[in-house]
Amino acid sequence: LAEYSLDASQFDIYCGQTFVGKKRWDHRMQGFVAVDHAVEAADGFIANGFARSKAYFANGSERVVFHATEVCHSTVGRTSIVRQVGTNLVAKEYMDKRPSDADLACRLLCEAAHYAEQFNVQVRGSPDMRVTYVSCFVYDVEVDDRSLRFIVEEELEGKFTKWNNNAGSVNLKAGSKLSGLDAIVEDDGTDDDSDSFVGSPGARPTAADVPQAFSHFTHTITKGRRLVCDIQGTWN
Repeated sequence: LAEYSLDASQFDIYCGQTFVGKKRWDHRMQGFVAVDHAVEAADGFIANGFARSKAYFANGSERVVFHATEVCHSTVGRTSIVRQVGTNLVAKEYMDKRPSDADLACRLLCEAAHYAEQFNVQVRGSPDMRVTYVSCFVYDVEVDDRSLRFIVEEELEGKFTKWNNNAGSVNLKAGSKLSGLDAIVEDDGTDDDSDSFVGSPGARPTAADVPQAFSHFTHTITKGRRLVCDIQGTWN
């Protein structure tokens, strides 16, 4: 666990009344549930707030992404101290700032994580074949009578890769060979062009095959009602 003082000139810090709350999507209950800060540092400091970098480091067409962390705010005499508690996080904010957008995104990520657990049970193979989603939460804060809502999750380490997108494209170049795996290929008798797929019949699966297999799995297990795509992340 990391624990060190934060530079207030680089972060917006939300503690006390400015930090409204934290919640997550519960798949079994099919609703959001409140979450208490449960991160405790080695010397006993417990998170009681949230800090987000003033400047974003990445952006897309709908949202911007900030560095973030949970913090412990304390006062020693006349000195106010803010310490980072726990791992590095990222906070995503929608540009139109509609709370429903953050709630929907968090719910979909949590549902994708549920399908990933089922996928991992079905594969029963090398750890290389596992799909894992980081835990996702919604944080609510208030600043100058304005309410802000962020999607917050653990910051991933390693090379970030986009494996497929919403338009049906897949990344054919990403990923190395998977150790200890042999492909089991079933010929359905059709004359599909193999160039349109990741890999080729009889080839050993690569890292790039796993996200595509997971997307296909979600479409199959939901009987075509849903398909998880736009998969991106790190391979570690």
